[in-house]
Amino acid sequence: MCDNIKSNKLSYKIFSSINSINEEEWNFELELGDFYMNYDFLNITEKTTIGIDSYYYIMMYNEGVKIANIVLFSVELDFYNLVGNSAKKIISRFRKISKNSFFLKTLFCGLPISTVDNSIRIYKKEYTNEILELLDQIVKKVANKENAKIIFYKDFSNTEIEHFALLEEKSNTLISGLPSNNITIKWKTFEEYVNSLNKRYRNPLKKILKKREELTIIVTDEDLAVFDSKFYDLYNQVNSSSEFQLEKLSLNFFKDIIANKNLSTKLILIKKDDLLLGHVSIIEKNESFVPLFLGYDKALNKDYDVYFNLVYKILEVAIEEKKKYIKFGQTADYFKQKMGCYSTSVWWYIYISSPFLRPFTRYIFAKLFPPIEDYKFELFKN
Repeated sequence: MCDNIKSNKLSYKIFSSINSINEEEWNFELELGDFYMNYDFLNITEKTTIGIDSYYYIMMYNEGVKIANIVLFSVELDFYNLVGNSAKKIISRFRKISKNSFFLKTLFCGLPISTVDNSIRIYKKEYTNEILELLDQIVKKVANKENAKIIFYKDFSNTEIEHFALLEEKSNTLISGLPSNNITIKWKTFEEYVNSLNKRYRNPLKKILKKREELTIIVTDEDLAVFDSKFYDLYNQVNSSSEFQLEKLSLNFFKDIIANKNLSTKLILIKKDDLLLGHVSIIEKNESFVPLFLGYDKALNKDYDVYFNLVYKILEVAIEEKKKYIKFGQTADYFKQKMGCYSTSVWWYIYISSPFLRPFTRYIFAKLFPPIEDYKFELFKN
């Protein structure tokens, strides 16, 4: 434990490792199916996420009753991995002069992986402003300790920012993050989905799905003997070439997530004979599927449409299991919207320690995080 300090009515505890916390106390009050803030999930991510400097797990109390859980982490952030391609070109020019440009110690209030989910859980809503007031003090204290120049509160929805408005009063600037691509499932079968498409989209889809006959597709929630160097290489091929990168996971993340029976997960594998071509890990969160950390063989993708088949298999399985939503995440917007996803806003709060740069925060990050085009397709029959 790092700290245990009272502030007004509220008190709080901070721990530097989830292993230092009683599992039952941390999970108490969490909603059923709150996958990302579950003790087991945080334990796995802490052990298997590469490059994180420090973790801070916060529990807040009112007169001894827990009213909030919050996660922070600090990292030496390479902004090259976090911004769009146009900003990457600018950073590359700066690095020809100084190779250490745009590496900044950064503190996140959030989860250390790209889940499009914030890490603030408030159980007594009537204390929201008091919790945020105290959180702002804690975060700035931790940032000072870590010598962090930037603070991010990441991944809030349109609805959530209505409840977190107090953060803006504390010199945190609200900016638009990368939008998320989601799909609402309204079909009883995958065949019904295919047949609901307009002809110009339906016929190409059928042709590519025909190629499935050449492949073996496995959907499982079992711990298979598949987590080897080839499996990890496919993840690295996608992660290293992604336009936006925050985390890097070790191979054990995938092993531990699937093996943990307290977490509801699935694995989809695509093979050609004995050769693994692609995989995707899926989190089952309440009524949703959340695909995470997809990997595929880029050299063979064109021959077998591996990425295409992985994504459409996710949709097929979700329909079969009567899920209501799929949260497909923040990349490949064009492709995902072409299959029926809609774009939803994701918001971040940002605090810059320099009082000279702080007034320009919104301008600076508008350049680093340019808006993503919202594509319009007439996919479905009227």
